[in-house]
Amino acid sequence: MAKAGPILETILGGTRRESIAMSKDRRSEVTATGRDARRVSVFGRGMPVLRRTAQTEEDLRSSMLPVLRSPDELWAGLPSLRLDPDHAAAMHLIQTHHEDPVGLLYDRLRTRLLQVLQERGWSRVGVTAPLRGCGASTVAANLALALARRPSGRTVLMDMDLRQPAQAGIFGLTQAGALREVLTGMQPVESHFGRIGRTLALGLNQRAENDAAELLQEPGTVASIDLLLEDFSPDVALFDLPPLLETDDVQAFLPQLDGLLLVIDGTRNTAAQVRDCERLLKDQTEIIGVVLNRAEDSPARRRWWRG
Repeated sequence: MAKAGPILETILGGTRRESIAMSKDRRSEVTATGRDARRVSVFGRGMPVLRRTAQTEEDLRSSMLPVLRSPDELWAGLPSLRLDPDHAAAMHLIQTHHEDPVGLLYDRLRTRLLQVLQERGWSRVGVTAPLRGCGASTVAANLALALARRPSGRTVLMDMDLRQPAQAGIFGLTQAGALREVLTGMQPVESHFGRIGRTLALGLNQRAENDAAELLQEPGTVASIDLLLEDFSPDVALFDLPPLLETDDVQAFLPQLDGLLLVIDGTRNTAAQVRDCERLLKDQTEIIGVVLNRAEDSPARRRWWRG
């Protein structure tokens, strides 16, 4: 797992592509494959989907789940996770910034992201980079912590880099288990997710999956994520994704996202690689913003150098 330096700047509010049709309420979407999927509740039960007639989604859900907990009850029931301060510092995690220049930069990224999401009615954001080692996982973790500093907002962070998961190591949590079991409905959400503070839920993973792209495209996985986020009802759902140019995993997951944050390493990524990313994403999703990491003239980077 590569360690990432601090961010330098963010560029948000990229060109809007009017041709991209993005649903803002996936609960109302019904696809042919979705009809054959199995529903998954926060209690981990797999349930066959009834054939749709004139019933609403809420009618169907009520028929399958006689008793549902509210999001408040679900969040309150998650196990509380504690971060080790020394490990967090070694991983460049910013829990409380207190005028820390790196923390302030993440706060600015958080604020600009929230403005874009609120303007467009979005909530699902992927974080990726052209290649591995650009710091995308660290950016995702720190952005989640910055979002969690809002007392009234709720954030879910899921490690969807299924081939080489990193978030469990970044947060120093060694009992993360296999996220696949939640995505396939084999385990309930509350047996796998943990909570930092009151406002950040972590869906971590410790088992590498060789069939990541296939798993991400399974109708059951799609249904599980939809229901999971419906149950959690977060303001923002962040997905730490694998590198865009190394596999097709990100492209397989794009239909589940509203947009992407692209993390660029100022010391290793080339303009050609950035163009390749734009080409792959064209007409499929929108790049919400670009995060420039490890730039040469960054006050935040100079702080890390002084150690």
